[in-house]
Amino acid sequence: MLYGQEPFERRYDSFRMSIKGIGPASLTEILCYFNPKEYGIWNDKARNALKILGLEKIAPVDKYQITGSEYMQFNELCKYLASELERAKVLEIDLLIVDFYL
Repeated sequence: MLYGQEPFERRYDSFRMSIKGIGPASLTEILCYFNPKEYGIWNDKARNALKILGLEKIAPVDKYQITGSEYMQFNELCKYLASELERAKVLEIDLLIVDFYL
């Protein structure tokens, strides 16, 4: 999933469908620790925080399992939140810090 020629969304979907026992929270946590500048953590705390922030129209907050495409949209949203935190003079931000914020 981490390396390959196919677009990340396809590799994510393929991994998610072929590896049993790893849900999206665990899978995205692994990705976030692998590269916290690119990948956020999709878990219940993040989904609830996005609802509180009024971002349910941007992210599929009512879904537990998300597709690779939806996960990439979520990562773009996390990157936007990271940029806003940096503008607010919070120290160096990556998507792991965004998860802590959420």
